[in-house]
Amino acid sequence: MNEDLVRMSALVSYCYIQTHGMKFVKELSKTFSKVDLLEQCGDYFKFNVACENRTIGFLFGLIESKKQEMKIQEYGICQTSLE
Repeated sequence: MNEDLVRMSALVSYCYIQTHGMKFVKELSKTFSKVDLLEQCGDYFKFNVACENRTIGFLFGLIESKKQEMKIQEYGICQTSLE
């Protein structure tokens, strides 16, 4: 097999992940003024959002409401402490 070739399944998987990941970024951008993609490895995305006057509960609710539509299987949220 030629080393320069990409398996079709890997390409399809990559396109699927990128499409849904960027769809989620657009959704976050509708709500938050600043959305930074800090890290991505495969289907793992790590974002930083400027919550402004929104609570962590608001963010949980937002993600839960979009979970199926955005094809999110797992997520976690952390909030920076001021201490």
